[in-house]
This record gives sequence, structure tokens and C-alpha cells, in this order.
Amino acid sequence: MAGVTLPEGAKPIPNAATALKLAFNILSTSQRSQSPRIPFSTFQFLYQYLALVDGNISPVLIHRSLRYLQQEIIGLDGLIKLSDFMNNPRVTL
Repeated sequence: MAGVTLPEGAKPIPNAATALKLAFNILSTSQRSQSPRIPFSTFQFLYQYLALVDGNISPVLIHRSLRYLQQEIIGLDGLIKLSDFMNNPRVTL
């Protein structure tokens, strides 16, 4: 995904964290009373893309964050919650 550029006329997002919050709320199938959850594979794609577009997160930190989440946080259902990575000191946003 190196060399990602925005399409002509596209407005940049404020940061990866804000975009991920929006994506969770849009893509989540959880009920409103629950924390939004999406498949980890979807999160992984979005996180990698947004982090590279953001340009402030190194590929090494992207890899470490994803590996940590996959090994330590994701349950048997394969879903990740917004609260799993927001304000988590081991995840770079």
C-alpha cells in the first residue's frame, strides 16, 4: 500500500482514529446498546490503509499494533470492538 494518494477532489480525513471510529459505526452490525464491532479482517485492511494515508504511523508500528490485537485481543468470534484499540497504549493511531 505504499505510495497511497488521495483521489482528485477527495478531502483528507482528520486522522486515522477519527476515520476508524466512523467506519466502526457504519459497518458494525452490533445493536446500539453494544460497543460497535466489526470483523478483524475488515479492521486490519482499514487500519493499514488509513495509517499509510495518514503518513504518521510507520509500517513497523502498524505491524506491531495489528499483531498485538490479533494475538491478545481478538476473541474466538473474530470481531474487534472500538474499545479494543481506542485509548489502548499498545496500539498506535
